[in-house]
Amino acid sequence: MLSLRSPSRSTWEDLPPEVFEHTLTYPDEASLLTLAQLNRFFNYVALERFFGKAMMKTLRTESKISNPPDGGGVRDNVAEGLRLALWLQNLEHIHYYVSKETFISELKSLQKVVSRQQGLKTFHIDLKEAKIWYISADIEENLAALCDVAIEKGCDVLKLSRLEVFMRCPPKATPAIEGSSTPRNLRSLRICGALLYVPITIYGFNLLQKHSQTIRYLHFDPSTSFVGRDVWIHVLEFYLFPSLETFQFENLVVTQALPKSLVRFLSHQPTIKKLRVSFGLCRRTNPFESLEQPALPNLSLVDAESSFIAWLFRNPDVCPNVQKVIINQGEANGRFLDEALQVVAGSTRSPPESIVLRVCLYSPFWSAWMMRHIEDEFEDEESGLRDVRIVRLSFRVDSTTVEMDAEAMQCFARWIALFPTLRHLEIQRPSDNDVVDVASGERKLYDVVFRHCPNLESFSFVPWDDDGFGE
Repeated sequence: MLSLRSPSRSTWEDLPPEVFEHTLTYPDEASLLTLAQLNRFFNYVALERFFGKAMMKTLRTESKISNPPDGGGVRDNVAEGLRLALWLQNLEHIHYYVSKETFISELKSLQKVVSRQQGLKTFHIDLKEAKIWYISADIEENLAALCDVAIEKGCDVLKLSRLEVFMRCPPKATPAIEGSSTPRNLRSLRICGALLYVPITIYGFNLLQKHSQTIRYLHFDPSTSFVGRDVWIHVLEFYLFPSLETFQFENLVVTQALPKSLVRFLSHQPTIKKLRVSFGLCRRTNPFESLEQPALPNLSLVDAESSFIAWLFRNPDVCPNVQKVIINQGEANGRFLDEALQVVAGSTRSPPESIVLRVCLYSPFWSAWMMRHIEDEFEDEESGLRDVRIVRLSFRVDSTTVEMDAEAMQCFARWIALFPTLRHLEIQRPSDNDVVDVASGERKLYDVVFRHCPNLESFSFVPWDDDGFGE
């Protein structure tokens, strides 16, 4: 008789899944036992031991599963365990990290897991740990098949994230994979760089084309940074997404041709409501400088570098309905931030409801930048911020605790006082589950700020949010 306590590999694990569908009938008809039932019990116990009770509770109560890497990397036998667990048929959310050692076998096992699900909603395959050198024919075929199976099962959120490839694969003699022709209601698509490299490029193109009518959320992640110019021209200039509402474009290496293609794409997508553009913080010049701004009449939220914001809002007639602006600024080219604040909240347009500055607030660079504006105002010189009207201002920082000495706090408070219309101030910081003593630093900063800004109505520390981009 099979003992579930045996530490050795069970013979049941070596049987193909088809075996578990057959029925064993005992002489006593009242005791009917199927191998499928035995398999269900065995795998539940095995998975509970592997994942732990907390993970199994999430699996049962939220119908989702995830295998984030621990200190030793990704466990490479999770997919096989899931494949054998025939009782898992009602997963709604799968976030799977593929390992390098068993890349192909995991993709094949995941196909069988996904094909059994009855109500799959979100399928996220995270390829960062794979770190492959190039996309081979086997990877192309299995990755394409896996995506098709997920879409066929009703998945409306498909994410392929963070796989960078380091070599171009030589052309194949066999035809490229085009993918399933069955249209489905794919609502959200995240694309990693691998999906835009040869030989899987054709599948990536077809995925965009076939679902262009239903996609509302489109995200090109940072691993697309080294995709070739011709591919971007094809993607950004040949496809229209009439239902697109949220667009994220994270390309840290902007070539000369890419800004033109991106602006042309935005000009043909008036339905966009939320826009996030990232192309690097250490740029001395603005690659969009000479281009005409897209109208984007429905845009309500934009998150981008200060140079992009300064360019986009330069024309007061574009983006008339923006409610929230998030400005990213590194420790270089402070003039772009000056320009961005002027055009977003200056005298030429109605200011948005909220402005968020994602900056290194506690660094000496920012103290110097703020002091420059304070000195210009004190000497009655044009500071660049005199006409800026801000009602709600937030700073997004990377630290849980306040890292300011007394001099830096004074500088921060005096800079805040430059905006007489400001009523609400926030510092957004990462949420931290550990017990951290932040009260003393917060209280000191509170006192200094309100001493210089008597008209301020609120000053609070709040956790980060995803601004609605977390599809």
